[in-house]
Amino acid sequence: MESASITGGLIRYVDHAGGQETVLSDADLTLGLPGLAGRATLEGSARFNGAPVMLSVMLDGVEQMLAGTVRPVEFRLETGGNTVAFTGRAGADPVAAEGRLEADLRDLASLLALAGQPPVDLPKGLGRERIALSGDMTLAGAERVFLRGGTLRLDSNTIRADVDVSLAGARPRLVAQLVADTFDLSGLAGGGGDTAGGGSAGWPKEAIDVSGLSAADAEVALSAQAVRFGDFALGATDI
Repeated sequence: MESASITGGLIRYVDHAGGQETVLSDADLTLGLPGLAGRATLEGSARFNGAPVMLSVMLDGVEQMLAGTVRPVEFRLETGGNTVAFTGRAGADPVAAEGRLEADLRDLASLLALAGQPPVDLPKGLGRERIALSGDMTLAGAERVFLRGGTLRLDSNTIRADVDVSLAGARPRLVAQLVADTFDLSGLAGGGGDTAGGGSAGWPKEAIDVSGLSAADAEVALSAQAVRFGDFALGATDI
């Protein structure tokens, strides 16, 4: 069998214990598999819990990967205004991957809904309208991820990033080195001069709940040539 297709497919999974239902509908998928040692592809579209999804996957050597060899892979997912792509190599036993990651998220709410998560209200300048990430990613087992030579775009802010994430301990651990030219945080200061009269609306007076920070350990260093808070600005800053 060199290829197989599904047209208008429907898969429904019900978690009776958790009371959740996952539905894959309108599935139009084509699997190409000329041989276990050859180049396998999966392409098509579907609706995941009602959200349209387009998927493209390539794996060069299924048999070799199952035997523990790292093989070339390509992955691309599109949903809403979001695109996530990976090109590189991956292995199954042990779990490993290395390659180029490209993500462009312009509708974060739809992506979170796809994962069954509620939307988040991000400030302007910290990803309200767009989050884009590119860089060389390494997955070492199922518990460690490294990003090198990364570029993170949060709305108009561009940040160079090297990031390590570990899930191996009692709590997740994040280590990041971030470098920016001008880091605009005017969204945290009430708009940064866009209000009537040309002045900033000032800092919000409501209490900020930071209790969620206790769920992980983080060591983050930020270096910027300038940091803006509305009408207030700092020069070269290291945090």
